[in-house]
Amino acid sequence: MNIRIACNPLFRIKGLLWGADAEDILALMPCNDIHSCFMRRSIDIAFVGHDGKVIKSVRSFPP
Repeated sequence: MNIRIACNPLFRIKGLLWGADAEDILALMPCNDIHSCFMRRSIDIAFVGHDGKVIKSVRSFPP
């Protein structure tokens, strides 16, 4: 498992689309919304507040 941090537009565009394994994690910082266009599989999502606490989680968000 790899953790990728996307804190600029280039890494956000790349996201998990290219070269990622199924168990890789993508951290979008900061992030107000998520798009799953062109994704091949469902993803699990955790929205984390500034204090590091999970505000909301979504399991198996579809492409």
